[in-house]
Amino acid sequence: MKYSFAIFAALLVISGCSTTPQKEQNKVEISAIKNIEIFYHSEYYPVIVGEAGGLLAFASIGEDERIVQRSRAFTKAIQDSFPNSDLNLIFASKLAEQIKATGRNVKITKIDRPVGNINIFLTAAFLSAPKATDHAPLALRIDTRYFAPNFTQGFASDIEVKYQLGNVNGDKELVNAWNYAGGKGETYMKFDSLLAAHKNAYEEIQMELYSLVSVVKAGMF
Repeated sequence: MKYSFAIFAALLVISGCSTTPQKEQNKVEISAIKNIEIFYHSEYYPVIVGEAGGLLAFASIGEDERIVQRSRAFTKAIQDSFPNSDLNLIFASKLAEQIKATGRNVKITKIDRPVGNINIFLTAAFLSAPKATDHAPLALRIDTRYFAPNFTQGFASDIEVKYQLGNVNGDKELVNAWNYAGGKGETYMKFDSLLAAHKNAYEEIQMELYSLVSVVKAGMF
């Protein structure tokens, strides 16, 4: 199937947390969708972003070596403790089950993490992925991290799920939105305490991420 999302990229309006206007505007086309293909990327382990903030969601890790070192250390600790876990696949599977409950067929496809463009449909990861015929694309970008405003403040969970739903023909975007969670668990005043408690921190992120499944589904169907 040929995708031509670049044609309307210049007209793209990025939605905030609320998807109601876009969902209502396109409700006839959305209601007609029978088959959906969810595109997800492998778990993007929590990154200690420090002063860089959420900008790292769309770019490679910045210049500060402390950010790089802390991110790698935290990621390695999680990988060692949860070698077979993929929060994003579980999220996509839970979302698929909720969408199936609406009477639709759902296929799940893994792609590389879509970076380099705020519009997922225009990323190389999405454009290069094989796509099922007669399926509306639903692309996800999930950021799960621990964030501190600067190097002197505590680290708290920070989660963002961005999702885009297109039509079957691949020439129109129906929903483009994101939802947030996080900050409900423990705040770790030092990186060493976060690293030592990485199992608990990871489990907190997991619960907070999964709390968004029904919210994301409701943003489209």
